[in-house]
Amino acid sequence: MTNLDNKSDTLDQRYQLFFDVVSGIVNTARGYTARSVNSIMTATYWLIGQYIVEFEQNGHDRANYGEEVIRRLTSDLTARYGRGFSVRNLWLMRSFFLSHQERQTVSAESGNVQKRKSD
Repeated sequence: MTNLDNKSDTLDQRYQLFFDVVSGIVNTARGYTARSVNSIMTATYWLIGQYIVEFEQNGHDRANYGEEVIRRLTSDLTARYGRGFSVRNLWLMRSFFLSHQERQTVSAESGNVQKRKSD
């Protein structure tokens, strides 16, 4: 009976090592996925901000027309995609674009933020 217990213990230990390796793979993949999603969302918000600025500057008074565009865009995006496109968020996306008008800067900064978080 002791021999069976040893085999069982060995199998349990081997399984635990196997499980730990597989869990490590999943954890690593989830980390990469989160960083990728963050980079993609950063670029998405920057592009939305860019299009808001370009659309509202197309020969219109930006202050009044911009508020109307933001309200309408909030309503339409929320109807299609749900949360995340409030008036405040869209103004923040616009501001984000205005403060980071070079696309290369946005990509580089989002990478640096991720590196700092993981350090």
